[in-house]
Amino acid sequence: MDGEVLVIIDMQPYFETAHDEYTLRNCVTEIKKAIRDEIPIIAVEYEDPDGNDILGETLPRLKRHLDKYTRTYYVKKHQDDGGYEIMNCIEDEGIGFVSKFRVCGVNITACVAETVYTLVNEWSAEVEIIKKACNGSRSWYKNRKTMFSNRGIYRNRNVALV
Repeated sequence: MDGEVLVIIDMQPYFETAHDEYTLRNCVTEIKKAIRDEIPIIAVEYEDPDGNDILGETLPRLKRHLDKYTRTYYVKKHQDDGGYEIMNCIEDEGIGFVSKFRVCGVNITACVAETVYTLVNEWSAEVEIIKKACNGSRSWYKNRKTMFSNRGIYRNRNVALV
């Protein structure tokens, strides 16, 4: 799949929603698909701005697959939005033209939504939010239309909740 990138957001020990079995299993499935199709993977990790290692690295269950793959890249961010860090990684690593981002991870009402907002508004590409490989508060799915509408994401033709 030329031009695609899988983005994994904040699947770290600190975030309770990252430990959900359904979410983890579907993230692993997406990683395996990306590896099979030779799609670059960018794992975004929230880093404590004070330098305390309280958030941890990407969960071992995911790293087990990611670390074996030569097209895996890790980026650190210090705020909910990781979009600019992703764009810098693409440029710095010479990933090339990206026409579609497939996004999974946590928390969908914060870091995923903020990152998607930046990717949609700063990069000319499609964004697919993989709902079965995302998690957040219990009410996130019920409130998804409102959440994405508030950020102008839901109405954007380049964004799909798949």
